[in-house]
Amino acid sequence: MNNREEFRESLKYKTDQELGGMLWRALGESTRILDRAVQEFFTQPMGTKIYIYDHYGTRQADQYLLDRVIKRLENEHHVEYKKGSDSNGFYILRTEPTLQEMILEEIKRRKGNG
Repeated sequence: MNNREEFRESLKYKTDQELGGMLWRALGESTRILDRAVQEFFTQPMGTKIYIYDHYGTRQADQYLLDRVIKRLENEHHVEYKKGSDSNGFYILRTEPTLQEMILEEIKRRKGNG
């Protein structure tokens, strides 16, 4: 997803105004977004920017969520990544292949030599 509007649309939940503002704080929405970002990190091709947008709608909240995603990647998955930001927001991208990608590459290599 490239921008906050697309992201918020994809949630298919009511906006925080419709929920009365602070109700968002206790619904576990950020955790679901974090989980989805980690899944996207591993399923998108290596080098694909995964944009991180928190439901709260501020750049500070996006930065905080990015930090949580990075902690999860470092603590649970031990993978290489790059982080950055551009006009679309904060992002992470995978800089090393997954085990599945390495296995598929090895299969292709062996078929080419066989």
